[in-house]
Amino acid sequence: MAGTSEFYVPISAITPSANLTKNGSVSGTGDKVHFGTLSVTNKTTGTKKSTERVLIFNTKELKDLVKVEFPALDQWFEEDVPIYQHPKDPYKRIDILNSTRSVKVELVSDQPAMGATASCDS
Repeated sequence: MAGTSEFYVPISAITPSANLTKNGSVSGTGDKVHFGTLSVTNKTTGTKKSTERVLIFNTKELKDLVKVEFPALDQWFEEDVPIYQHPKDPYKRIDILNSTRSVKVELVSDQPAMGATASCDS
């Protein structure tokens, strides 16, 4: 997708309910980049969706990262916030998002803040 940001997601961040399959090697990459298939089954309906618009990297710079084309998925999230149209450019904006993940701030050996969740509420 020209002119927009792209997501490179760690393989470990892909939900266990999804199935990531490594397919053939991308020509000219020395077997370090592979085409892939990402499949997910809807737990409620049992329907399965998949996309082959996936690249799996095993290079020094992109070790164990997966690139999924943005329009290939029904929904993307940054933390708990849905993303529409395209991913945001992290070099041109700073977003503060609500998160259900725990947050811990450390300065050397001091811990000035820690919380169960991050919230933008005032």
